Formats: sequence, C-alpha cells, structure tokens
Amino acid sequence: MSIRPVVKFDHHSAEYAQDWRNALAGNRQKCPVTWTDAHEGFWLFTGYDDVADAARDWEHFSTDHDPSGEHNGARGITIPSPPYRAIPLEMDPPEFHLVRNLLNKDFSPGSSRAWLPWLTEVVEEQLDLVTPSGEMDLIYDLGAVVPGRFTMKFLGLSQDEWQRWALPFHDFMSPPDTEQFQVAITDLLTVADRLLEQVQDRRANPRDDYITYLTQSMVGDEPMTDQMASEICFLIVAGGVDTTTSLFGSAVEWLSRNPDARDRLIAEPELLDTAIEEFLRYFSPTQGNARTVTDDIVVAGQHIRKGDRVLLSWAGANHDPAEFACPHDVVLDRKPNRHTAFGVGIHRCLGSNIARVELKAMLTGVLTRLPDFHIDADRAKRYASIGITNGFLSLPATFTPTPPVGGHR
Repeated sequence: MSIRPVVKFDHHSAEYAQDWRNALAGNRQKCPVTWTDAHEGFWLFTGYDDVADAARDWEHFSTDHDPSGEHNGARGITIPSPPYRAIPLEMDPPEFHLVRNLLNKDFSPGSSRAWLPWLTEVVEEQLDLVTPSGEMDLIYDLGAVVPGRFTMKFLGLSQDEWQRWALPFHDFMSPPDTEQFQVAITDLLTVADRLLEQVQDRRANPRDDYITYLTQSMVGDEPMTDQMASEICFLIVAGGVDTTTSLFGSAVEWLSRNPDARDRLIAEPELLDTAIEEFLRYFSPTQGNARTVTDDIVVAGQHIRKGDRVLLSWAGANHDPAEFACPHDVVLDRKPNRHTAFGVGIHRCLGSNIARVELKAMLTGVLTRLPDFHIDADRAKRYASIGITNGFLSLPATFTPTPPVGGHR
C-alpha cells in the first residue's frame, strides 16, 4: 500500500490568500497530486492535465451533493461542504443533463452578446453618478452594481432592489469575525426564502420572465418543483453577482498598478476580449472546485479511494508552466489561452458567456471614461479568504472629474 504525500495546505487560510500562486507552484513542483489534512482531509490536484482530466471524468469525480446523506453521501463542489445543494452544478448525469439542457439556450454566446447594449447603458448610467466627483469605489459603485442589476433583470426581479438580493453574496466574503459577515449569513437565508416566494408567486401568477419559465419547465416527465426552481435561481444569483465582480476588481486593481498596460488597452480596444481571457487565467476568480471520488482510481501514481474528496485547483492549472509560457506574467495578447477559470467538462460554468459580456461592458466604461483612475492601495480591501472566490471587498479610486454624458433611457 503506497504512502500518500501529505502537505500543509488550506485554501481558506490567510497565508494562502496572501501568496496563493507560490503556494500552488510549490505543491505542483513537489507533487501535483497530494493530500492535506485540512477540512477533514482531501486530495489537491494542481497540474493542468490532472485537473482537466478529472474535471472531464464525471464518472469517477462526482459533483453530486447529498446534504441529507440519504443517497450516496457525496459532498458537492465546495470544501468544506455547505448544507445546501447548488442545482444543476451539484448534479451528475443523467439528472444533470435534464436540468442543464433547460438552461443552456439563455446562456449561449449569442444570447449573452445580445445583452451588451443594455449592459453598456447601465455602466454609463452608474458612471454618470460618480464622474463629476472624481472619486468612487470601483466595487460598490460599479463592479457589484452591474452584475447585480443584470441578474435581477434576467430573472424578472426589481432592479431597484438589487442590493437586497446581490450584496449578501459579496458581503459573505468579509472576515468571519465582522458584523458584515454575520449579517450576510442571515441575509443569504432571507434571499433563499424570498426566491422560493417569488417562484410560488410565478406559479400562481405567470409573467413573461425567467422565473416563470422555470416554473413551467419539465424535468424529464415531471414538472419542475418549486424547490428546484428556487435553488436554480439561488445559484444564478450567487454565480451571477460575485465571481464577475471579483474578476473585475482584480483586473482594475492590476491596471491601476500597471498604467502602461492600461494605456495599451485604451489605445487598442480590440485587444480587450483577449485581455479578459488572460485576466480570467491569471486571477482565477473561482480558485477551485471539489469532487467526491466514486471508485478507486490512480492519478499521477497516487491511489485515490472511493469516497475521498478532491479539490481541483483551477488556479493551479492556470499557472502550470507545462501549459502556459511565463504563467506568472499577465500577457494581454496571450494566444492560445486554454484556461480553466470557468471549469472544464460538462459542468463548465453556465454563466461564462454572460460574465465575459459584463466584464467587457464594465472595463470598456472604466477605460473610456476614467482613463487616469488610481486606486488607493492603503484603503483597498481584499477578501480575507479566497477559498471560494478571489477578489476585493472594496476598491476606493480617484480620477479626473468629468461631467455626466446623460441620454440614458
């Protein structure tokens, strides 16, 4: 029986948040498939090929989540595992395909690009509120607002209430010992209850919106339940607001520190799409996702047992020099760029195309209207833990004041 290699590793620790690239590189160089005793123990995959292969092999590496322990005990995509299931992300085929196929068309590349004019208008509207003053918080005045408003409009909820729905997911990334974090936990439970109420209302009073679409959908031969519809909505809100905000924050913070790169994107706006892919790779807003092993398997010489937990490090894969030349450098025109920021395989992020369009609208607005923005590094606040999402809580910035452009519908 082989002895598994053990490292000291906790993706939720402050040490990891402060130096995650070097932490992952050290593990990859020593042993790309290794074990840690943190959070009841799990395997850590950091090499590109191992991560991508496991992500595609859903039969051995399950995303399923069984919080009640009544089915198979699988523990979903998060370590440690929360007491709720993210649908359809925490499903395996054939159940997964029944639900995912209902959602794909509204998140396709074409459907996502159709939102760009509306998103551009929202960005202009938000910037008009701050440009005369010459100062703003790039997160709370823009980066959290645009995804929040979009998610509300997409689902059919009031944009005026975006903060009540979306900010709890952002504030949940506050340090656990703060009042902001404790309030966020309570608010998230409220969001779940309110979404169920919205689903029940649409069931009784159909409208022309996405929540109604879910209530009228069939999952195989059965109508979608209210509980499943509300859980899908919860995942759309959770995935729709904070991961995009996180990458936007990381990108503008880096551009503030690298004005030559910012000037290049201003001079070459056609480069922005490629730059966004590089920001996704470099910052990896979702650092990793977990799997539960369904049968004994050998990976990179390590014997992994049925029931073991595995963390697939998208961030580790995205910085593997075997796949990416100069992985620790931001290369704005990097091609090809087969990053894993949105995951790999059948469970690849449903909202990836929407996220790209949102990021393009927000970054275009900042580069066009705030070309000399400067972030106050002393007041900027990073997430205390990046085990779930890698980003910033707050990014105070200053810039040359300009009048609003107006003309919004």
